[in-house]
Amino acid sequence: MLLLIGWEMLCISSMVLNFGKYSPGDYLVMIIMATIPIIILYFKISRKKKKDNYHDSTNMEHNSRKDRNTISITPISNKQHNAPNKTLKYELESTLGILNDCYELMAKTKNVDTFFSRHVLALEKLDILRECVEQGIISDAKYYELFSKINECYNSRVNDFNKLGKGQNSNSVQSQKKLIAINSDIFNVVMEEKEVPDNREVLIKGVNLPDDVKELLWVKGKNYSDNENNMVNEPSLIDTTLPIRHMVLSVDIKESIGYYPSYDKLSPEQRYMYLKWLEDVTNTEIDIGYVFIFYYGLERHLLHGRFEKAVNMINRLRMNHKNSSFLAYSSDALLISAFMHRRIDLIEKINLETSSRDLATFVIGALVNKYSSYDLIRIRKSVGFTNDRYVKNQYDLFLQELDSVLVELYGEPYYKVYREDFYNCTDKFVLAMANYSLKFDNRFVYVPDITSNEEFAEKALMLFMETHERVKQINRKNRKKKELDT
Repeated sequence: MLLLIGWEMLCISSMVLNFGKYSPGDYLVMIIMATIPIIILYFKISRKKKKDNYHDSTNMEHNSRKDRNTISITPISNKQHNAPNKTLKYELESTLGILNDCYELMAKTKNVDTFFSRHVLALEKLDILRECVEQGIISDAKYYELFSKINECYNSRVNDFNKLGKGQNSNSVQSQKKLIAINSDIFNVVMEEKEVPDNREVLIKGVNLPDDVKELLWVKGKNYSDNENNMVNEPSLIDTTLPIRHMVLSVDIKESIGYYPSYDKLSPEQRYMYLKWLEDVTNTEIDIGYVFIFYYGLERHLLHGRFEKAVNMINRLRMNHKNSSFLAYSSDALLISAFMHRRIDLIEKINLETSSRDLATFVIGALVNKYSSYDLIRIRKSVGFTNDRYVKNQYDLFLQELDSVLVELYGEPYYKVYREDFYNCTDKFVLAMANYSLKFDNRFVYVPDITSNEEFAEKALMLFMETHERVKQINRKNRKKKELDT
């Protein structure tokens, strides 16, 4: 600073003492030389002020956050206080992008290898998102939105890849191994009933649950633990620390609670409605989502708990709740668990009229070991018979003639099948449980499709063609007789 003052005085004195001796250009040069140091000093001071202001504002913000964290002790503040894992935060954007790519490929691809490899990659990325939730980087709602999207895509497309022999782009040994590794064959799965801790002493204020319902509930801290059998937390899990609130008039008991419901995602009023419904599970005046929450827990019992009691409860629900999705899932689950526990006698409790055609065909063939004319007609298109003219217009006559053909060939109006016939099937279909928290190798099971047995399909097709010709001959005779009469 002293040097600057000295320089300025020297410049001014030189101009005063030599006034009149310098030209205008000389004076201009002198003025510029005098002002340059001042300009430099000005910029240095400005930069120092900006730097000081930045540090002051940063310290104020830090102190403000520190004060807020000191005052608040709620879980949200704790997540803010604990700095998120920088690596996870850095990976989040790429993880979301990869998940979106996986979803797009899973939804469109016709290649088995691509489908399952992308699904495995999606599950790995969902694990990273789960850690992001725990670190407070993303919300639970965002995680479950993405999980449901991937899970729903898997469920809707898995039947497209259940062909181990004939399926397009699925003939490779590698593809077959992937399918078998992720899903179990129904003839090979084995499981035993397991004891789970008794939770009948659990009391919930304002709710009086019957023992046969209470013993099939999964209660946090009582009879449930998060383990390797789970993809995510059990959706039916009752957490007694979560609030419940008596239903108010503005809450509609039949209002939909959406897809993939879970107890912890219900509002306090909805939890109360659910618990009150559990007092009488035969009550149909409630949204089917509440039934599914209870049913999810019953499916877990089919695999990892009180198997036979769960079977009885599921059949009780099926008698009262006629939702098509629920009936389809529950019939699949009953069949899967009956084979897993080697309790074939329990399959008789499945009402095949509410089951899919494929499931009904398998059960009849595997248990009764023969198909009636009615059973065969149900699968006519699957064996290549497409001329439905007489089936649609003269069903009774077609059925009668098919009976006659069977009696002539086999001595009875049935077509016999054996276990070996199912082993020789080239295609399979998938049975699925509804509980999205179960591991995939438990939740999905392969079942042989008898119509993919080449020998069976050829013989069945010949039966239909012979019957068709006989009905045609009968109609021709009837027309000629009618012409003669007229």
